[in-house]
Amino acid sequence: MLPPHLRDRVTLRPREVAQITGLSVKTVHDLVNEGVLRRMKIRGSVLIPVEDVKRMLSEADGKPAEPRLTPRGVAAVRSLRGKLGRA
Repeated sequence: MLPPHLRDRVTLRPREVAQITGLSVKTVHDLVNEGVLRRMKIRGSVLIPVEDVKRMLSEADGKPAEPRLTPRGVAAVRSLRGKLGRA
C-alpha cells in the first residue's frame, strides 16, 4: 500500500496522504475535520498516523471497520467509497 520510501514512517503529512490515496489535500483535511483521520500538530507541522490511513483504506475496501469512527466519519468513509468506485 505505501510506497517503499514511506514504509518505515509512523506519520505522514497531508500532502503525502493525498498522493498515496489519490485524494486532494483539501479532501484529506476534510477527512481530518470529520474525524475519519486523526491529526497531530508538532511545531506547526500537521501529521497523520499511518495506521489511520491504512484503517480508512481498509474500510473503503469493505473490510470490517474498527469502532472508532463517529457517525460523521462513517458518512465520510461511505462518500469516499463512492468516489473510489467501491460502493
